[in-house]
Amino acid sequence: MTRPGPPGGPRQNSRDRAAKAFNLRCKGWTWRDIATELGYRSHAGAITAVRQHLARQPTEDQAILKAYTAGSYQLTLQRLQRLADKAETAEDFTASATIARAIGDLTDKHAKLTGQYVEPDKPDVEVNVTVGLTPAAVIGEARSNLLAIAAARRAQMPAIAPPAPVVDAEVVEA
Repeated sequence: MTRPGPPGGPRQNSRDRAAKAFNLRCKGWTWRDIATELGYRSHAGAITAVRQHLARQPTEDQAILKAYTAGSYQLTLQRLQRLADKAETAEDFTASATIARAIGDLTDKHAKLTGQYVEPDKPDVEVNVTVGLTPAAVIGEARSNLLAIAAARRAQMPAIAPPAPVVDAEVVEA
């Protein structure tokens, strides 16, 4: 099996190919399949091309990204609403319930992305901790207390009688 070589031509062709590789990766293609499809010598070549493609992309402003997200949310929500209307008209209750769940999930994700679950009215809690003793001092104090408790219990216990002497005997048969 012969692999097609990289297309000849100016730098723009390789950049277009890297952009295609990025799009295929976003669609779930494996690196090996991307390399075969677009004529890279190996999957590592495809990975490198995509990394360089991403490095050439300008960073986006957070306000612009939020606007894109809001617009995408609105479009997706409108599409789901239209599908829900069609499902209700057709009395397809299974599809209607599935779409309603999708709308709920979409709305929940949008609320999380926009920070709607954060409670801004709650005051910040400040915690001040003052440590009076070092860990070694705490352990030493606990040891002293335990030894004092053990000594007090020993004093309360009755004295144990010394063991009786052992008599060693041997049985002799006559």
